[in-house]
Amino acid sequence: MNTNIHIRKATLTDTPILHNLTDQLGYSVSEKQITLRMETILASREHQVLVAVNHEEAPVGWIHGYVRTLLVVDKHIDIGGLVVAIEHRSQGIGEQLLKAIETWAQGEGVSAVRIASNVSRAQAHDFYLRHGYTHVKDSKVFHKLLSV
Repeated sequence: MNTNIHIRKATLTDTPILHNLTDQLGYSVSEKQITLRMETILASREHQVLVAVNHEEAPVGWIHGYVRTLLVVDKHIDIGGLVVAIEHRSQGIGEQLLKAIETWAQGEGVSAVRIASNVSRAQAHDFYLRHGYTHVKDSKVFHKLLSV
């Protein structure tokens, strides 16, 4: 566990660095889009965005969890994303973020956390397995753009 890192709730002022970290995760999203999404997410009690910050309070990782209620499975927390800056990986920061979102889930009375991970992210799969997650299914994601 990296003791030089602590976890706190994200704020809108974190947006530029969250944008850079999101890019490292492989998602091409503009800073403006991140800001607009953060405004919505931060206003919702059913979402939690946490950042891992160093001794200078600079974010080096983030995790986003949200409550998901479906007809076919029990209410749970979905992890919408987890990333640690490349230069800070393998230092226990991802584990700290994961534990923090699990603690939030328990505080919300939710007894399960789920994450979907791209089939190409073998290291991420190993990470989740090491931290008590179980591989429960494989699936394909289908996407359709609608005109609005």
